[in-house]
Amino acid sequence: MADENKLVHNGPAEEEQYTFVKETIRPKKRSKAKKVGFTVGMAVLFGITSCIVFCLCLPLFSDYFEINRKQITIGKGDELESTATKTIAPEEVTATVVPSIAPTKIKTEQPRHTNTPKPTKTPAVDAIVSISKKIQSISGTVNHSIVKVTCIQNSYDLFNTPSQDTNSTCGVIVGKSDEYLLIYVVQSKVSATDNLIVTFEDSSVVNAKLFNKMDDLGIAILAVEIVKLTKEQLASVDVAEFDTTYELKTGETVIALGSPNGHMYSALYGTVANEPYNDYIVDNAVTLVNTTIPYNSNGEGVLVNLDGKIVAFITHAATFTTQLNATVNTCYSIRSLKPIITKLVNKKDSIYFGITANDITPEIAYRIGMDKGIYVTKVESDSPAFNVDIKKGDVITAINGIEITDVAEYNTIINNFHDKDHVQVEFYRTQGDKKVEKKVLLELSIVK
Repeated sequence: MADENKLVHNGPAEEEQYTFVKETIRPKKRSKAKKVGFTVGMAVLFGITSCIVFCLCLPLFSDYFEINRKQITIGKGDELESTATKTIAPEEVTATVVPSIAPTKIKTEQPRHTNTPKPTKTPAVDAIVSISKKIQSISGTVNHSIVKVTCIQNSYDLFNTPSQDTNSTCGVIVGKSDEYLLIYVVQSKVSATDNLIVTFEDSSVVNAKLFNKMDDLGIAILAVEIVKLTKEQLASVDVAEFDTTYELKTGETVIALGSPNGHMYSALYGTVANEPYNDYIVDNAVTLVNTTIPYNSNGEGVLVNLDGKIVAFITHAATFTTQLNATVNTCYSIRSLKPIITKLVNKKDSIYFGITANDITPEIAYRIGMDKGIYVTKVESDSPAFNVDIKKGDVITAINGIEITDVAEYNTIINNFHDKDHVQVEFYRTQGDKKVEKKVLLELSIVK
């Protein structure tokens, strides 16, 4: 106790004791701070060491990380097969793909696709394939009757330097005699002064000449001498097959062959755009057919039905290229054209009467008050009809007692006669409010 009081009350001793206590406590605090610092330092050192070790070991695991990257892109088309086949086992692919698809969809939809085979074709596809094969088959047959006609015309410029103008067209073999192979062409593309070269489907060539023509319809016939053809050439070509009994109807499918788009041996198909109709020329009528096949100013050839027979010829005759059908592929029906072609290839004279007439349609019948005969719309000057005073507006009803029902029949009747034959013509003329019957004796001539 005495010692205790001594420590308390003696100033120097107390100060010395306090100083001792302070000196003994501070080292303990510094020791704790060192431990904390040491721990933090070791942690940092461990982190640095781990990072270094991880970086050094990274190349060893690069293949593993590359596999995971490719799995992300598996569903993108071409990569699916190549990546899975080369680097991934089937079970690994399944494990990767399944998480991205709802399990319920896999279980319910996959069996349905497996059990019900998908149809590979539709009715529309089948129809297109069928039409394509049909066109190819028909083209292969009809093209044996199609030829290319090259027209070479010599010309001279201002300095008298010779040159050649060349164009080409499509021709159709329409007849064969002991002397000639006869070819139908568009008249505007050929002339008697041209050097005409015919190229057959097998690429063999031969010279031709202008044989006959008809200006009103813009058609011409070329002739190739049989003696100039080899046996192989004769065997490789066929005379075109016509179908004059076939009646084309609106909406019916037709195929254009020859060069309908301007290129030889091209093929287009479409439908008949409207009911065939007549257009009238001097002493005759031709039936025209409009199609949905696009018009081409350089296109020529034929229309073929699905039986592979020619039913019409493509035309560019200016008479028929009106605003009504200027962009429509217009053709001559073979029913009205065949008699004309027959005359041309046989070089028969056409009888000349000298009128342009229309069939009497219901509209014309209502207007003129008659439903029989043919209605005269034009009389050629200095023609047989002109010379006996037949006029525009007359209705011709009979020739030599044979009744006339339409222009086609009228043409057949007059062509049964010959040059300078005399025929009796019966017709009606409107005078005021009356129809006056007249009869005249007319001398026929031939077309010059």
